[in-house]
Amino acid sequence: MIDRIRGAVLRIGGDDLSVDLGPIALRVVVPAQVTTEVRLGSDVELHTAMVVREDGWTLYGFIEAEHCQVFEQVQTVSGIGPRIALALVSVLGPDDLRRAVETEDLASLT
Repeated sequence: MIDRIRGAVLRIGGDDLSVDLGPIALRVVVPAQVTTEVRLGSDVELHTAMVVREDGWTLYGFIEAEHCQVFEQVQTVSGIGPRIALALVSVLGPDDLRRAVETEDLASLT
């Protein structure tokens, strides 16, 4: 498992970054707000979660470790995959997401 990466931002996409790690660069899917916070050539440190599926391996990255932890926890709910988990963490944030789950606030979760 890749827990964290640190390197220079080589490319900024709509929902991903390419991070230079020296001899290799990794493509990391990130929340939209991360793409607006980083700059080309700047160093970034991302806490990561890797999702392995039949059709590929995808690395998801977060500035805050807590966001990464909540992203992984949310995926344990039946029917919630990484894309929905990423959207939930991006929109609600860790505290509001935990509150919505604990209070069964379906309006917030949908």
